Amino acid sequence: MAWQYPGEGEDVLVVHTLCVPPRFAGHRYGSRMVQYAKEYAAGHGCAVVRLDTYAHNEPAKRLCQRCGFRIAGWGPHCSKGSWKRSRCIWSAGCNEHRRRCRSNR
Repeated sequence: MAWQYPGEGEDVLVVHTLCVPPRFAGHRYGSRMVQYAKEYAAGHGCAVVRLDTYAHNEPAKRLCQRCGFRIAGWGPHCSKGSWKRSRCIWSAGCNEHRRRCRSNR
């Protein structure tokens, strides 16, 4: 995968799971968590933050875009015993951590 923001090992903070219960949607908890991850990464010397979403999770994809992430590629996801390209991989540079997540309102 050709990363827009290259980095390996200790230079990368990876968010493996980010979940907001539907009843809390619209309260900016997701934006706050992503912003915290970007600030934490920058404060600990990371150059890049990466995360992935299910390819059809539109709210999660909008959150990533509002928070300055760009699609880096597509990855496999195992569903019911078969692998599908249904994972969207996102990347953002930590030098952009001061850029706050834009509001969707």
